[in-house]
Amino acid sequence: MPISLVSNATNIARRADDILETCKIIYLSVDGPNEEIHNTQRPGVSENYDNFKDVKAALETLSAEKEKRNISFPYIIPLSCVTMYNIDEVVDLYKFTSQYADAQIFYLTWWIDSQSAQEHTEDFEKRFGFKPQTHYGWIGTWKDFDHGVILDRFEEMENLSNEQRRCPPIMMPRLNTKGEIQRYYTDHEQTFGYNQCVSIYMTMEIDSNGDVSLCRDYHDYIIGNIKTDKVVDMWNNQKAMKFRQSVSNDGPMPVCRRCCGLMGF
Repeated sequence: MPISLVSNATNIARRADDILETCKIIYLSVDGPNEEIHNTQRPGVSENYDNFKDVKAALETLSAEKEKRNISFPYIIPLSCVTMYNIDEVVDLYKFTSQYADAQIFYLTWWIDSQSAQEHTEDFEKRFGFKPQTHYGWIGTWKDFDHGVILDRFEEMENLSNEQRRCPPIMMPRLNTKGEIQRYYTDHEQTFGYNQCVSIYMTMEIDSNGDVSLCRDYHDYIIGNIKTDKVVDMWNNQKAMKFRQSVSNDGPMPVCRRCCGLMGF
């Protein structure tokens, strides 16, 4: 099973050899082109921690080692969430990452409002018999900026990519008009034709404590633990089958309307 790793870049440069030998894709969270913007988005436990320094070191080290070894994998793919805090800087962010990356993903931010959060709690409990918790950390509003600017910025990045013939920028979900983008950030019920989750048949998500979930972003439904259970057993166990059957037969849950499992495949 191909391994991909999602990281905030902590210790990645130091463990570059291990990553190059085991991973097919390394995803790195990058939310700004410099220390000020990125670290504001991703503050550390300590005020003195500079996560952007780790991000830059990871990108430089992995890219240089791939070139030195003349290998294609792992793909280096930065992940960036487009928000009101970095919308004016995303082109500079792309200019920074595209020096090292194979592609750059820009998420239009996964979020949920209070009404949909309550709807999800009730729907999930009805399906699985217990209340979910993880989605409450995603409650927020993203209405207070010019959403149409996103499309302008993305087209500018596409032009840069075409000129350089490298590092294509990828919008997830891919929306094509300013009106669609505005509805994405203001109306949580809009799904833009995404109505079937395929990631539950393709991926397993492993948390730092070893818990395994089929859901990409909201790990309330645990099917096992990588420390004690075999991958093949978890993939085919009763919990996994129940989850897949529910999402496939009863349809996506409210939380799925802003999830890269539904909109990122």
